[in-house]
Amino acid sequence: MPSDGNETLSLRKYALHRKCEPNAVKNAIETGRLHKSVRKNGTTYLIDANLADIEWAENTNSFNGYGSHQSQVDAADDENEPDDGEVKIPSFGVSRAKREYHQAALVELEHAELAGKLVPTDKVRKDGYRLARLTRDAMLNIADRCSADLAAELDPFEVHKRLTHEIRQALESLSTVINDGPDFSDSLQ
Repeated sequence: MPSDGNETLSLRKYALHRKCEPNAVKNAIETGRLHKSVRKNGTTYLIDANLADIEWAENTNSFNGYGSHQSQVDAADDENEPDDGEVKIPSFGVSRAKREYHQAALVELEHAELAGKLVPTDKVRKDGYRLARLTRDAMLNIADRCSADLAAELDPFEVHKRLTHEIRQALESLSTVINDGPDFSDSLQ
């Protein structure tokens, strides 16, 4: 109900005051975003402009398509935390901001996945495991390939040179497998 002593406007005059369409004000009244500041007098609405401005700011989603709702979503999460075990129902604006924010986040994730910038975690784990296994096998096979030759070699420089060559060869073969493409999991089996 409008408070006494403040400027009381009709629906159209309040719309002019807000620089919006009268239908936007009527919609705000009908959806409950403006309720304390509105009094119905027959078929017309009388609106306390000062109180309505406060309600408008608190309850109306002002998202224009270019910003982020994260601050509104965070505020909504803080508002709805139960103090005494009772869950508060958020306002329409806060609920809508949360919904829009989460929908935009989902669309962004789907786009990143389609663009190849996002990969499922289970695929990354499997490929990482296979790559680690391949690395382990390549390094352990060095001893099998050159242990007899190294045992017969008396020159420490030649032993070092041969080991360095074998390690480098094993790592280069791994590098080739990885560089074959972004999906190297078939090469690792």
